[in-house]
Amino acid sequence: MKIKCISNKGNSLNKCNIVPKENLTEKTIFDITPEQEYVVYGIVIRNNSVWYYIADDNFFGSEFPVWYPAELFKIVDNKISTTWILGLRENDSDKKELKLFLSFPNWVNDKYFYDSLVNKEKEAVELFMRYKKIMDEEYDKYIMWESPKIKSNLYTGDKIINALEEYLNENGKYPVQLTNLIPDYTNEINLPVTEKKQWIYTRKSENEYFFGFEVEEEGKNYIYYRINREPNWEKIKA
Repeated sequence: MKIKCISNKGNSLNKCNIVPKENLTEKTIFDITPEQEYVVYGIVIRNNSVWYYIADDNFFGSEFPVWYPAELFKIVDNKISTTWILGLRENDSDKKELKLFLSFPNWVNDKYFYDSLVNKEKEAVELFMRYKKIMDEEYDKYIMWESPKIKSNLYTGDKIINALEEYLNENGKYPVQLTNLIPDYTNEINLPVTEKKQWIYTRKSENEYFFGFEVEEEGKNYIYYRINREPNWEKIKA
């Protein structure tokens, strides 16, 4: 997901987000730049407000993402990361109220992960930077392909690949077939939008697979594929 800053001034905040003790006032100038685009690394919804975690203009000094109210931005790409999951947490200021959180599993499942990140604990920083790289590359990767159909298939395929990696981490090997991922690693295997409407999946060994889909373009058949943890999709003639 990518957003563009439309204001860096506190007088653009909604009244419910004016919280002086958190340095959220009408006079606050935030460390974001109007017209600059930012990748979103997490989303929190609390007190009927949406907040985005981004690497702001001070990121290379702090090395951790900071949350900002959604009214300071507009969405330029609404595709969420394939690494994200959904979680519910108690609001720190009001234990009776829940807040909804979306990000990568380690952050969502560990309520102290962000504290570790702010404190620059090595393991937390390395983990965040690894996921940050994945999310940054996701956006660049999808805009490479002009066809909406191809973009959709790559996005769906990446979700399946994430499930394959989770399966490997827990079982020490990749599954024999994609249906082995259901229901523990994904609720369903969505089919690609292609003429054959099927994925190509071959487990070459316990730690190696070939995954992709075949599609017709301008009268010729091509296969888009990924092998194991290779981050980018490749394209070959079928």
